[in-house]
Amino acid sequence: MKTLFKLIILGILVSSCSSDEEGITIDSNEVEESSEVVIITSEQFDMQKMELDSISYRSFGGSVHCTGIIDIPAEFKADVSSYFGGYVKKVQLVTGNYVKQGEPLFYLENPEFIDVQREFLEKSNELELLKSEYERQAQLAKSNATSNKELNSAKSAYDIALVAQSSLKKKLQLMNINPDKLSAENIQSTISVNSPISGYVTAVNISKGLFLDPHQVAVSVDGVDHKHMELSVYEKDLAKIKIGDPIRMYTASNPTKMFPGEVHLIDKNIDPQTRTVKVHGHFTEDAETIKDILPQMYIEGEIISNLSLSPGLPESAVVAQDDLYYVLVLDKSSDNEYQFIKLEVKKGETINGYTEILNFSDLPKNAMYLTKGAFQLIQ
Repeated sequence: MKTLFKLIILGILVSSCSSDEEGITIDSNEVEESSEVVIITSEQFDMQKMELDSISYRSFGGSVHCTGIIDIPAEFKADVSSYFGGYVKKVQLVTGNYVKQGEPLFYLENPEFIDVQREFLEKSNELELLKSEYERQAQLAKSNATSNKELNSAKSAYDIALVAQSSLKKKLQLMNINPDKLSAENIQSTISVNSPISGYVTAVNISKGLFLDPHQVAVSVDGVDHKHMELSVYEKDLAKIKIGDPIRMYTASNPTKMFPGEVHLIDKNIDPQTRTVKVHGHFTEDAETIKDILPQMYIEGEIISNLSLSPGLPESAVVAQDDLYYVLVLDKSSDNEYQFIKLEVKKGETINGYTEILNFSDLPKNAMYLTKGAFQLIQ
């Protein structure tokens, strides 16, 4: 069991260093009476992987409370329908399925699909004949063996057939049928409707056997790589924020985990009912870190505004106890032990893992603080 000594100094603490002690000596005028002393062994310090650091200046500021949802830009959402009507032959999707771009979502069947393929093959064969005739007439024209009228007629017939064949080719491509591989042996009555984006299926509006008209939305897919924050800020706080301000965001499903971001856009319109303004925020972490955040999730957080440099310590160095906040400042150390003094601090903002120290001027100058391991010693 770890040995931990806590001594209460009843008078003014006067630090003294023996020949084998090193570290900062805290002036007695900088320490309150009845300050608590915490002593740990060097072995404990090393085993718990404790760390020391000094106060440094960091960017801190005020905060503006905001709420909102996770959203996706319109260009990364897809309501999928078909260019052609047909009966749903196969659909195996449920909401929540992940699909890749180009992956079949469902299959349609219609005898008219056969007609389009037949017309394409017939027109392709006709085009070959007309092309040969046009080339033959062109050769004859070079030796004046045919009239210009015959040449022009052959060219016109070839051009008309080429336009018709090209139109049918585009139609087949919209059906997801490869015209270059189409032959009389592989004509099909079904076509696949593929996903235009990668993402999660959010709605399935079809079932097997249903006739789907071209204007009907069959499946909805939301992308996952461009999630952003759509926040609402009250009109009275609008002047406090600007583009680039940091955002600290929390989800209802994980209220203790903070997701950092920054203000990307501020809307110019005020909602007349709520007197709020929409603020568009981008995450500053990679997609893997925010993969569990889903579109339409409710979020709550704060926008950090009016940033300025202030003294601060790593968040882990400041420990709450009985509605007050404390730090452990190194008094002296030796080869065998570390001696800390527990001091109360006034806590300000916490941003990016650092906590602002408001009463910095009341603390010992040039001191070192226990920045890792303070919690278990103070609690």
